[in-house]
Amino acid sequence: MAMTTECGRFRIGRDGRVTHSPKRLPVPRGASWYPADGAWYRPENGHLVIGRWRQRLWRSQGRFTPAYDVGALTLGPHALAFSYGNSTRLYVADLDSAEHEVADGEYPLGWTRAGDLFTRADRRGELRLRHAAGGLAGTLATRVSDYAFDRANAELDFVESGRVLRTDGSAPVAFAHVGRLGLSRRPELDPLGRLLALRDRRRIVVLRRDGSVFASTELPRRRSRVDGVSSRLVASPDGRSVAFTLTRGNTAYGSRGSEMVYLLRTGMRQAMRLHTERMRFAVCERGADLAWHGRWLLYSASEGNVVVLDGRAGRRTLDLTRTVLSLPGSHGGEGHANVTASWARY
Repeated sequence: MAMTTECGRFRIGRDGRVTHSPKRLPVPRGASWYPADGAWYRPENGHLVIGRWRQRLWRSQGRFTPAYDVGALTLGPHALAFSYGNSTRLYVADLDSAEHEVADGEYPLGWTRAGDLFTRADRRGELRLRHAAGGLAGTLATRVSDYAFDRANAELDFVESGRVLRTDGSAPVAFAHVGRLGLSRRPELDPLGRLLALRDRRRIVVLRRDGSVFASTELPRRRSRVDGVSSRLVASPDGRSVAFTLTRGNTAYGSRGSEMVYLLRTGMRQAMRLHTERMRFAVCERGADLAWHGRWLLYSASEGNVVVLDGRAGRRTLDLTRTVLSLPGSHGGEGHANVTASWARY
């Protein structure tokens, strides 16, 4: 287990020993980055430098100041795209050539396996497909209520007029209807590799790629307006379980309550509660993270609560919260902790 605080990186071994090493960012110092894929950008003498993890990939020919006006950034195998400025200007570039502006009021979502670019247009909320050079290949959908780029499959999932559709850059294919799944017309989408989760305020439905129902659950009634799903939905490595967290009693003003970890397994029609964590919620923006390692599930919260759970319900639980909050540099402000928890390679 690895914990990163303001004072460094701390590894907690299987024997309980804690070892310290200097804090090392996964990207160059001063870069703004996206944890999902390691893409980053930073200013360099008024120009924009872009890379992935520790690798520098590209430098702009033009000047982009201030750099924090970069909105979205996506890297493909041989090209990149980013949006910039209040008017959301869309730029594309090959990794070995200069950038050029291709649209206004549009931002990139992700690349297809064929090397084309999915984008979202602010005007009318259209989903579009562009060639790598930036030319418009076509409009994929209008009146889209929600969408999500599936990084694992290089596809775009979206909901249009109550239908759930998927495209890899070719004509979109409908494979489910939200009304028949008992969902509202505007559910949120969470791609999970071989699965796709859809959720609204009352219900979660997880689908297989063919549109059949993997599992579903009704959500508990909210105690406060802020209560609800508080983490990403994450699928286990074997694809047999999906985990998520829910809060109860969170008002966003430092209230006391609980955060529950739930599991959905194949065929379930009601999620199983795996763990309940009592806590005083941090003020304003807070959340929880879940990460699988085999059958083990790592739960970590903004407040510094860290627990290792056995995905086989009712089995072992290892609470590391006291250890984590005793680490140098772990305490933040307004109830937040300066701690990032992750699985470590031994």
